[in-house]
Amino acid sequence: MSLALGLAGVAQASDAAGQSVTRALFGVAHLIAESARNVKVNKAASLRLARRVNEFVTAITTELEQRQDEEPSDEWLHALANFQDILTDVYAHIQKQANRSYLSQILHQEKDADALDTLLSRAQGAYDALMVGARMRIHELLDAVNESWETSNAMDELLTHREAINPTRPAPDPLCVPALPHRPHNFFGRDQEVDTVVTTLVRPEAGSYVAILGGPGMGKTSLALNVLHTPALVDHFGDARYFIACDAADGQSTLVQLISAAFGMCTSSSAALKKRLTVLSRGRPALLVLDNFESAWETPELRQDAEQLLQVLAEVPLLSIITTLRGTERPLGLSWTRPFLPPLQPLRDDAAMMTFATISDVDESDAHMTDLIAVTENVPLALVLMANLAQYESPAGLLARWNQVHTAMLRRGGGRDRLSSLDVSITLSVQSHRVSSSPDAANVLSLLSLVPNGVMETDLAAWSSELDTHRAVSTLVQTALGYRTSEQRVRVLAPIRSFMLSRHPPSDSLARGVYDYYFNLAELVFKAGVDTSGYEAVSSISPELENVQSVIRHALNHSSNLRPAVRAAVCMSRLYNDTGMGGPSLMTEALAVSRREGMDDQTAALLHQWALMSCNTSMPGDPETLFTESRALHERLGNVEGVIDLTLHLSWYVPPGAALATCQEMRDLAEARGDRWRVARCDQALCRVYERLGDRHRAREYLDSSVEIIRAEYPKEYRQLGWGIFRQGDIASDCGDIAVAVEKMRESIPILRRSGYLLGLATAEFMLGDTLLRQGYVSQAVPHLESALRSCRTGGLSRREITCLLGLTSAHLLMGDHDQAERVLQSAEEVVRGSGNSWSIDVCNVSMGRARVKLSMGDIDEARAHLMGARAAGRMHDSGVPFEDLRGADASVLLWLGHVEKAAGNLDSAATWLIAAAVANASVDIGATVVRALCALLTIVDDDFSALLMETVFAPLTFFYTRRV
Repeated sequence: MSLALGLAGVAQASDAAGQSVTRALFGVAHLIAESARNVKVNKAASLRLARRVNEFVTAITTELEQRQDEEPSDEWLHALANFQDILTDVYAHIQKQANRSYLSQILHQEKDADALDTLLSRAQGAYDALMVGARMRIHELLDAVNESWETSNAMDELLTHREAINPTRPAPDPLCVPALPHRPHNFFGRDQEVDTVVTTLVRPEAGSYVAILGGPGMGKTSLALNVLHTPALVDHFGDARYFIACDAADGQSTLVQLISAAFGMCTSSSAALKKRLTVLSRGRPALLVLDNFESAWETPELRQDAEQLLQVLAEVPLLSIITTLRGTERPLGLSWTRPFLPPLQPLRDDAAMMTFATISDVDESDAHMTDLIAVTENVPLALVLMANLAQYESPAGLLARWNQVHTAMLRRGGGRDRLSSLDVSITLSVQSHRVSSSPDAANVLSLLSLVPNGVMETDLAAWSSELDTHRAVSTLVQTALGYRTSEQRVRVLAPIRSFMLSRHPPSDSLARGVYDYYFNLAELVFKAGVDTSGYEAVSSISPELENVQSVIRHALNHSSNLRPAVRAAVCMSRLYNDTGMGGPSLMTEALAVSRREGMDDQTAALLHQWALMSCNTSMPGDPETLFTESRALHERLGNVEGVIDLTLHLSWYVPPGAALATCQEMRDLAEARGDRWRVARCDQALCRVYERLGDRHRAREYLDSSVEIIRAEYPKEYRQLGWGIFRQGDIASDCGDIAVAVEKMRESIPILRRSGYLLGLATAEFMLGDTLLRQGYVSQAVPHLESALRSCRTGGLSRREITCLLGLTSAHLLMGDHDQAERVLQSAEEVVRGSGNSWSIDVCNVSMGRARVKLSMGDIDEARAHLMGARAAGRMHDSGVPFEDLRGADASVLLWLGHVEKAAGNLDSAATWLIAAAVANASVDIGATVVRALCALLTIVDDDFSALLMETVFAPLTFFYTRRV
């Protein structure tokens, strides 16, 4: 419909009421306001022009009402026609601007801004001419009009009489009543809140008052609109449901105009509004939603007027009110209906997943979907905007972009308002008057953004004595930028943290107290003379883990003093190696910084931790190369302790003879320095070397010496104590002393669990389960194997996880559960595939497991093929595995090839493989496996040889207590 036609329609509809020009002017003003709301670029200027037009129209129509009995002069009519023409131009320009594409609006931004200024000047000039011609001033007329409305009972009597003769409720003029916004789509997870609000509002005896509170982007407007469209409220209120967006309200008069327009009237008097509403709502309930009410209430100079207006509205019978406000504070002026609706919280995980999947259509099995939702922390606006982006960008790509631009990417279309841009929504809260009036609130918010898990308020105060943290926290909680957890920590949601750290990060001097606090906490990992994470350190850091990592990461990128941050990263890397707490990413970031800044000591320490990670987790890297580079740096720096530690690690990668010489040399060096801790470590290393040499007696001597030193001098170093006791059981098992082996392993497990050393705990649990399994105690073995698997998954110990899964595969095969064995073996194969590393020994072992499953199902050819593949994989280089272990894996392949050929009936081939297996295992001194190979050989050779072989095997068979062979 054209504007001219619209004006004619308004005028014609208004003639019956005697107010044709008045209604026409207000109709145009409303159309201009609606068009201004749709402008994307130059929106503020368009809304400002619309507000001025509304003020002009209000003043002019008031004059018309005052002079309705007078004959207007020709000059005044000409000035009025000129004013109407200018309004037509204003509407045409804003409507044309709103209908253009966002790109077009950007291109014409400067030109449109000039045009808006020109139109405002023209409207002001026409208005001035009209007012001068009428010899009146706007404020005098408004006061006179308001006074006449407030003091006169004539209108009440007239409306009452009309109500009596026509009880049908008068409908507001459709051109002056804004249409209700649509019900939001994809609205999940707020059923309880909707039910609470609806139940509160559906009360026949009186109006109800509900405040929907919450932080930025929490879905307050969406909840209000959903409530507004619920069938129960549609039945209860009918068409008497009104939605007022208060964003443009900059004072009481403007807010009154906004509300009055919704009810088909035009006034800036709250008393007049009350009279009108009282008549309109007589006998029937009405519902008014004041959205974003803080715009009219936030600042002190507006607050009293806004609350007085609420008091006026509360006096209207049967009028119910919903307000949506940022924060957790309810305005005065209304007796809010109980029970109060609590401030909105992020969505539950299931609702967040449903929202994201419905909008984005991303498959829920996508590996990055959970991570993508996690960065939004289920904040509805962030979630919806991220899901919109996921319609045409991959989750992996969005995650990468989030790490670069953070909340700035979360916007839709032009992203110029609080409903389409997360940054705009958060900015409105951060720059609100309540925050700006608390001098330290923004600084405290930036500090809280460094700590994902929040912090106790007492700790926050200790970071900086210059900040009024108590008042600042109160303000942040009041505005819902922060909140208190059930543990009374003050915390900030992830999207707000990301916004603050990218837009308003704390200065280096402001963050200094935070850095010192968390770096000192990380330093607890190290203790003089001890190279493991102590029990006290693990207990202290565990609840602050995410905070420590976040602060270190921020300092690595922003601090002017990088050494403490790098040192803290070394501590956390070792904590990860010791306990599985945290992750490897800090190590790589810190290593880049330490190399760039020439911090050789810290570089050496980080390389050491990297090498340990690559041995036990899916972290890529060649352990031998990393250990070697680290030792070279320690040698250059003259760090004897570092040289000893790295030399012991490198003893794994040299022949046993050379390893024996270097370990003995390091022990002598530690002894000469009086370093008893490293003497004990050297004894453990010498134990390993003598095992490789086949001298278990000397191996046990050195191991017993190590355990004795730790018990006597370091009794609370539970990691090394538990590991030493486990190794005593491990060697006892190799020596055939199964009872002692089981006893020692059982003793070690609670000590290792107390230490938090997940690798040691997983290893001990697995070896105990494996020992019981080999003795035939399958039901007792499985719980230990499953416990070991849980520890591996908790600590990200991929290589040990594969071993545990293969052990469980064997257990299920022995129990005859082929389906479960198949499922567990598939899990092991997935770990190998997902590791991204070429772990030849693990590929070898998994292929052996697959062959055993195929053999149990009678598929001889497939079993043989998998074993040949296992043998090929086992002969490839594996930098993280000693030569003897690779030889042992190859010997196991030979044993199972013998079993396969025996099952196929190829007895000669079977005998050949079994003899080869016995010889190969003997070469690496795996006595129990030698016995199993010979026992299998017994069943396929002729009687004479069988009897001779039995005599040979009987003694070691008894020695190893082997019940199942």
